[in-house]
Amino acid sequence: MLFLFCLSLRSGWCLVFFSRIWLTWIKLKTFNTTQFSEKNKSRYFITRPAYLSVEINAHNLLYLILLVQQKQLPPQSLHIHTFSSQACESIFRNTRALSEVYSTIVNFTVHDFLRRAQRLSLLNDIKCKHLNDRSVNNLVFPVHYKHRHDHQSLATQSQREVDLMNVEQIITESYHEAIDMLDGLGILNLLNDKMFLA
Repeated sequence: MLFLFCLSLRSGWCLVFFSRIWLTWIKLKTFNTTQFSEKNKSRYFITRPAYLSVEINAHNLLYLILLVQQKQLPPQSLHIHTFSSQACESIFRNTRALSEVYSTIVNFTVHDFLRRAQRLSLLNDIKCKHLNDRSVNNLVFPVHYKHRHDHQSLATQSQREVDLMNVEQIITESYHEAIDMLDGLGILNLLNDKMFLA
């Protein structure tokens, strides 16, 4: 798990540094064609939304890791694969399933949704506590056979792994990796001449 967090952080920031250096090179480079203008320089770089997505995703991942290290967020918040609409759809489907026994109403108001979501949250909390604390045997929740593996304290293990991460070193290594990737392209020569790289 630690390896995946480090690899994600390193890859994301390597792409950020690569993109920043590439964009700076395009802005500083004088091209010889007569039709070439500042407006046309954007053709030689990724689209602005793609670039902003790279920046935002890398900063968001870094921020999440720092918040988990400071224990302001639980380690489960680093399960980035759950940052999709599927989790929202699952919550909506489960809240719809919480209707009364003899009710055929499938539509509900926002107030009803929030009330059902609170009940769902309470049920998930009880289920999570039951899985992590074997001394409580009052309620038994059915578990799909694919999810029956041992639920040893993954949260504690993840917290320990995140605490061991040296974020500053990982980002420094990703900067040097981006520099190494750009070294063979001749991009660094112009930036060194203009003293953009220290």
